[in-house]
Amino acid sequence: MGSLLLLVIIIFLAANGDYTLLYLTGGAFAVAVIGSLFPGNRKKTEERPRTKISHPHYIDPDDYECTICGKRFRKNLDACPNCGVRFNRTVTDWEEFDDEEELDYMIYGD
Repeated sequence: MGSLLLLVIIIFLAANGDYTLLYLTGGAFAVAVIGSLFPGNRKKTEERPRTKISHPHYIDPDDYECTICGKRFRKNLDACPNCGVRFNRTVTDWEEFDDEEELDYMIYGD
C-alpha cells in the first residue's frame, strides 16, 4: 500500500513538471543496486546449532528428540515433525540404552 502511494505521488509530481522526487528515488535505487554488488567486510555469522538427539534402545525401537521443542519421534527425520526446525547436527545419548541393557541383564542374566 505504501509503495503504491509513493508511486502515485511520483507520477503526480512528474506530471506537474517537478522531477526532484523522481531524481531522489532513482538515486536511492542506484545506490541500493551498487551497494548490493559490493558486499564489503561482512562477517559471516555461525549457524545456530539445531541438534537432534538420537536415543538408541536395547529393547525398544530407537527414537529421536528435538532440542528446540523437546518433542520425541520414532523416524530418523531431517526436520522436527512438531516445530519444523531443520537439524544441522546429531548427538547420541546412550543413557536409556545402558539402562535397558542393565535391566535385561538383571531379569534374564547372562
